[in-house]
Amino acid sequence: MPYKKPSAKIENLYQLSEKIYSGAEPRGEAAFHELRRMGIKTVLSVDGARPDVKAAKQEGLRYVHLPIGYDGVTRERQLQLAKAVQALEGPIYVHCHHGKHRGPAAAAICRLANDEWNVEAALQWMHDAGTSPHYRGLYHAIREYRKPTAEELAKVPKSFPEQAEVPDMVEAMVAIDQHWENLQSLEDSGFLSSAKHPDITAAHEALQIQEQLRELARTTEANERAKSFQQLCKKSEKAAADLHAGLLALRRKRADKSLKNCSQLLQRLRKSCAACHSKHRDGE
Repeated sequence: MPYKKPSAKIENLYQLSEKIYSGAEPRGEAAFHELRRMGIKTVLSVDGARPDVKAAKQEGLRYVHLPIGYDGVTRERQLQLAKAVQALEGPIYVHCHHGKHRGPAAAAICRLANDEWNVEAALQWMHDAGTSPHYRGLYHAIREYRKPTAEELAKVPKSFPEQAEVPDMVEAMVAIDQHWENLQSLEDSGFLSSAKHPDITAAHEALQIQEQLRELARTTEANERAKSFQQLCKKSEKAAADLHAGLLALRRKRADKSLKNCSQLLQRLRKSCAACHSKHRDGE
């Protein structure tokens, strides 16, 4: 198992080799300062969110953005990752959002490309990192990995984007994911805001999820997808709207009945989103 480096500033931080590290998205100045202190030279994001290039540059770090999906890693992207490991100054910190799924898969490809791991070692790493088996496309990319030939790599440009172009749907899903994360963090406190983040309220986060889902359904990509995807989006939007209404009622009058109702509504939204992910995102 790779060496895990505990950090209060960066989640799921692992050192896989002298050149490759893996973990969650660095958030804020303290996280980028921690990466610089560790000796990191390049930050490689495979997440769909816009990288915080400015914060990285303030610490003298280079950002490279090569996003991948939960449904797998295209051959083109595999070649770019392999080229990046060869061409970019290291150590390189590879990350996605939580550092558990897409990031570990990309880090595995980086090591496979340089003969540092075989497929079995790469799959074991993903298991150790917590990569969900539901993301079949990510595991398939590792099981079927073919090391690039010299001819393939020679065709890959040496220039890498700081900010890649991502579809509108990806932008929407990134925003939904952030609001969902905030909402779940408030559940254990009875949906009460924390003293540390009084500006983050449960009702507002539910409303933002509702609005983002509505906007998502309007994108060209959503309208080009199967009708079942649009129906599931509508179902999730309705669940978010009901949760928002329930949280507003809870804010007006805190009672055990209202709190229980909000917990049930949150569970309904969670199941609705999971159903959509299972059918349309997780490569099944």
